[in-house]
Amino acid sequence: MKLRIALAFVCAVIAIGTAATSSGTAVAQESNQLLKLINDRDAFIFDQESLLNDYRCLFNRDVEQVPGRCPNGKPGQPPNVTPFVGTPTQREVDYRDRFIFQQEWVLNAYRCLYNIDTDEPPFGCDNGKLRQPPSADAVAAGGHHSCGIEYKGWIACWGYNSDGQTKAPAGVFAAVSAGRKHSCALNANGTLACWGDNGSRQTNAPAGKFTAISAGGEHSCGLMTNGTITCWGLNSSGQATAPAGTFTAVSAGSEHSCGLMTNGTITCWGHAGSNRTSAPAGTFTAVSAGAGHSCGLKTDGTITCWGYNDSGQATAPAGTFTAVSAGSWHSCGLKTDGTITCWGNDLQKQATAPTGTFAAVSAGGEHSCGLKTDGTITCWGKNSNGRTTAPAGGYTTGSS
Repeated sequence: MKLRIALAFVCAVIAIGTAATSSGTAVAQESNQLLKLINDRDAFIFDQESLLNDYRCLFNRDVEQVPGRCPNGKPGQPPNVTPFVGTPTQREVDYRDRFIFQQEWVLNAYRCLYNIDTDEPPFGCDNGKLRQPPSADAVAAGGHHSCGIEYKGWIACWGYNSDGQTKAPAGVFAAVSAGRKHSCALNANGTLACWGDNGSRQTNAPAGKFTAISAGGEHSCGLMTNGTITCWGLNSSGQATAPAGTFTAVSAGSEHSCGLMTNGTITCWGHAGSNRTSAPAGTFTAVSAGAGHSCGLKTDGTITCWGYNDSGQATAPAGTFTAVSAGSWHSCGLKTDGTITCWGNDLQKQATAPTGTFAAVSAGGEHSCGLKTDGTITCWGKNSNGRTTAPAGGYTTGSS
């Protein structure tokens, strides 16, 4: 059985003139466009809710949420509809995008649980559960700014905004990455969006479907659904020339990049100074490229780093970890007990991790951020331009 919904959202660019008449016309056009976007989304919400109710009745699950319950195994009546009244705003459009994301998440959870239309969830299913992207993709510390994915899929960024790197686009996203002065994100539908400094075309994301994204110094890299890596932007040292082969992860550093191949080995390319591209032998489950060094998480849970080590950033501590992140001159790891350990340069306290339990960690320029298990983000280190002042709210932990 295939129960599918298709909806084409219309986006328009509205030019606002300087004359009073032109300005008034533009405002009216913008209002009409927002109203159309709201109507489109309301229609989509109705269709999704109808499909949700079909699933609820078919599998006798959460039937108390179905109007009219489920006589004869089918919804008793269609979803309740309240027509929009008033002057539309972008906030009301964004609210609907969040609600659509929430509906889609529940739909995909049902699809995985009952093994129906399992090709619909963007990240697939795993043993009856919705496979979500790694929780590390929900928080990102960049050069002088930070980003996080809020609970409903919106991106919030904060800190230095010299090139618009904190002005995240509207929409629903599954992963975010903060580079030096730009940011990139993975849309819930698998496409990419980048914003901020584009001096080296590092925000000119290619078309296609991806499963991962990484923003580096002045280049970016994405992992495509077929397992190959595509990079774009500054290529002065070959950092944007990805090798052939299939991969399961990618990380863009300052002037080099690294990828985790499907056989568990690591391959790096770009600037080779201080052996930063000379990945050690062995099998790994994660890799992170920093400014002049890189770190990998081995299959036994230990961390190995290589490259520049002038501040001890490549001297990983003993212990077992579940994640690692290489910053500019420091590194951080998420231990198996949920605590964070950082090492390397600590002049701005970027390597002095707070107490508590976390689901993810990200090391940036002179600051770091962690996603706590309660869904809040905590950052530490240099706080000029508010880069460590994470906004309040709940952020996704990637759990299903």
